[in-house]
Amino acid sequence: MSEISISPIIQTMLFGLGDCRKPQEATSCIIEEHLQQQLDFIVYKAHACSGNSESEEITVRNILFLLRNNPVRLQRVYQYFDLKSKRQEITGAISGTATTNKDIAADLKSCFFTGTKKSRNVNVKQLILEFLDDFKIKIDGEFIDEAKHERLLRQNELSIEHSKEDYLVYEKSRSVSFDSWKHQREFNEWLGHKLKNNPGVSLLTPTSYELLQYLAKEIIAQIIDYAILLRKNAKSQSIKNSDLTSTGNEKVVPRPEAAVFPIMPDEVNEVMRRCQYTYMKPYQSVLYCIIF
Repeated sequence: MSEISISPIIQTMLFGLGDCRKPQEATSCIIEEHLQQQLDFIVYKAHACSGNSESEEITVRNILFLLRNNPVRLQRVYQYFDLKSKRQEITGAISGTATTNKDIAADLKSCFFTGTKKSRNVNVKQLILEFLDDFKIKIDGEFIDEAKHERLLRQNELSIEHSKEDYLVYEKSRSVSFDSWKHQREFNEWLGHKLKNNPGVSLLTPTSYELLQYLAKEIIAQIIDYAILLRKNAKSQSIKNSDLTSTGNEKVVPRPEAAVFPIMPDEVNEVMRRCQYTYMKPYQSVLYCIIF
């Protein structure tokens, strides 16, 4: 049996997240390794939230509980699944298979917040709303998501400079996700295989898998955000040093933008190393999550 890998999928989405048009295969492989560690930690902590019982399922609620102290992140998660839910409603209305509010209410009543396979009509958006209501968390657009804003600005600036051909490739890359029909099954199989030693992976509900599919791309996006920031900081320091050693006659030629050159594995490793120190666990393996 060949090794299950989602590295090729990751490689196709890197351009849309800020990398160059032809990302390094080695970079996508190292990102896959870090992604596995991050998701392993999330499932482990979610399993602890569920009570560590073999009979307990790991629900969307358990995963959201890990984000309870990050309202900006919760707001971003909700906005994504709200948009996804609306898209599904429109598609369902066109095909004549739309789910009614009555169907959703009945499912919520019969299997409150379990996300079990029997609750076909309960989507992640409904579960998020229930969680926010229970914990009295308000996210009515009141939190400024600076990280998302910076990411959108960068994407806009990059798209302006693209040729028509590059822009089409760029938009295709931006649309790649693990929760699409094309990659959903592959991601779930990869997660089950890579986390086979994690007792929580067999307890994940279908809706929990759906949430993890979204969080997986968010983790990758944040790694790329930090890698670009790391590169920009290095560029600024280089210009500063040039100014200090300059006699005044030389002209400092700015280096090309971060996206011109492919993000390298060493840059990804440096990002994760710095994150590990930020989380005050420099001598431990992976006992933190980059999106918490």
